[in-house]
Amino acid sequence: MTPLGTDSIINKRLSKGFSYYDSILQRIPIMFGFNIPTFKILDVCALEFEYSGNRFPNNYHRAGDMDKQGLVPLPPRPATGTPGATWDSWKWSLYVKKAFAKRFSVSALASRDHMKPATHHPGNRQDRGDFLIKKAHWWWMARIRVDF
Repeated sequence: MTPLGTDSIINKRLSKGFSYYDSILQRIPIMFGFNIPTFKILDVCALEFEYSGNRFPNNYHRAGDMDKQGLVPLPPRPATGTPGATWDSWKWSLYVKKAFAKRFSVSALASRDHMKPATHHPGNRQDRGDFLIKKAHWWWMARIRVDF
């Protein structure tokens, strides 16, 4: 089993000394994962997790707007069609792959991540936030590959 991980710290103070994060746990997205051994049953089996206690949604809606203090995080707004929606702080993904016959491979991915599908609304009113905001929201895909 191979562990992996990373982190970063978001700046606590923005322009003019305003503070938008009360705790360091709101400022550090923590990511970690494992390459799980499958003893040659699969070529790759990777499980990854992310935790972010940030109280602001992962959303770039109106990212360039200015107010009296300059650029500031926007307050949470529910996703379109889900009044009062809240988001979950945990994200995860599971990826598996198996190659066979030198030219073929099959892979699958199941995930609850920062999916932002392209949406096109009149007047350029795109939803720029995470699409998967509740614990029960997740997606999957399977792929068959042939190399020439």
